[in-house]
Amino acid sequence: MIVRLKIVFILLLFFILNNSFAQSWNNDSMLLKLDEALVTRLITDNNKIQQIGNELIKLQQLGDEQLEERYIAADKLYNEYKSYTYDSAFKYVLYLDELATRQKDIQRISSAKIKMGFIFLSSGLFKEALDTLMSVNLEKLNKDLQIEYYSILGRTYHDLADYDGSTFFTEIYNRKGNFYLKKAIALVPENSFQYYQLYGAEQLKAGQFESARETFHLLYNTKTITEHQRAIITSTLGYIYTCLNKNEEAIYLLAIAAISDIKSCTKETVALRNLAHLLNDKGDTERAHRYIKIALADADFYNARHRKKEVGIILPIIEGEQLRKTEKQKEQLILYLILISILGALAVVFLIISTIQFYRLKRVKELLQTTNSTISETNKKLLEANRIKEKYIGYYFNVTANYMERIEKIHKKLSRRIISRQFDDLDDFLKRDLDPKKELDELNNNFDKIVLSLFPNFVIEFNKLFNPEDQFIPKEGQILNKELRIFALIRMGISDNEKIAKILNFSVNTIYTYKTKIKNRSIVSNNEFEEHLMKIDA
Repeated sequence: MIVRLKIVFILLLFFILNNSFAQSWNNDSMLLKLDEALVTRLITDNNKIQQIGNELIKLQQLGDEQLEERYIAADKLYNEYKSYTYDSAFKYVLYLDELATRQKDIQRISSAKIKMGFIFLSSGLFKEALDTLMSVNLEKLNKDLQIEYYSILGRTYHDLADYDGSTFFTEIYNRKGNFYLKKAIALVPENSFQYYQLYGAEQLKAGQFESARETFHLLYNTKTITEHQRAIITSTLGYIYTCLNKNEEAIYLLAIAAISDIKSCTKETVALRNLAHLLNDKGDTERAHRYIKIALADADFYNARHRKKEVGIILPIIEGEQLRKTEKQKEQLILYLILISILGALAVVFLIISTIQFYRLKRVKELLQTTNSTISETNKKLLEANRIKEKYIGYYFNVTANYMERIEKIHKKLSRRIISRQFDDLDDFLKRDLDPKKELDELNNNFDKIVLSLFPNFVIEFNKLFNPEDQFIPKEGQILNKELRIFALIRMGISDNEKIAKILNFSVNTIYTYKTKIKNRSIVSNNEFEEHLMKIDA
């Protein structure tokens, strides 16, 4: 009686705490956290695989006769695998049985059978689970193994009741399950975590949903629970709230359970499947379809036959709902397309009118742009021509002035020599002061300076039209050479061969020969050569 009062007091105390807990549902936020966890689940799985790998290495390093150490290592591997993948868990439980037999340890042999019953149950092999568990000699079990045995046997009958689907047999299996849970509860210390866990499961299967809810909320607020325990508790709470028609609370708790399953790398699970079912009923078919696919993948990974069947029942419903939603969206899309087509037809009429106006404006704009470009290009050419003319006229007057000054000086000197009848050195005088070659060199030098003042980069840009070995480099002391002068005159706008010949004191044939020879050496075609030449900036 005192124990019952304690339980009632604890449950009433927790009922107060539960009210504040129930007000904190925020499904959108929790589902977003679940989506984030699903994105990173590969990292969690990789960490799990690495942990298993480390334990496997430890086992492989042990000698064949180190039975105790090998048993401990194999037991760790079994615990890593038991909720992760059935095949590997089965492999190591067989190995535990072998080691226990070699050690002739009755407790460990029984423990191996109980573990084997658990993974048979987890994989949906109910007959095999019951046969294995029933073969255990209860008289040889210590208290802890008896608790584990009755707990697993009770769960086996409860899961069989859920799986069977027959009202008659479901009731029988649930009674048997609760019978064995009561035996486990009788052996567990009162008010312990395991006590309330078994007690809550008994209440749930007895249909006492409110009492079961309070019991599992009490467990949920335990500070020392593991992620796997949290997953089991919140998943069970989610199921209880579903039975109480409180689906929003159920969604929140199942999302927590699914997150904890991911963190603990549990593949034998029901939280994500049940969550997908509730979300589909709520209309969130896209998320429900995504979750049920992952739940099916986990069931396949673990090889949980009953879970695959359970998912297989829900999956077509969700996919059908998604298909129906897609069809509805398609119908809406067709309606939108009709409306858009009508609006499009009106838009086309306005577009045609606008296009005609736009085209007219565009033609005027293009004409103005062409005119402006032509004017700009013409202005540029005129400015360049003016610069060339100014430079060249200045050069012409400068040269003329210099020659007039020199002629005047020579005239004075000649007059003095004639008056004084100094005819003997007259020839030397004329050769010294009127040397044609010297005069021509000076004329070319002045011309070269004028060219480079107009076109500073002429030599560099001109040589870009040739391969390195064919370029024209003035000799030391020269500014330009005869080839560069010919094409400098062409760039200045003097293209007539006779005029170029007179300016440079060459024959017309010489100018023609040079032009042809140079163009043939260029890397551009003869027809394009002068076009590239005229692009050299002034």
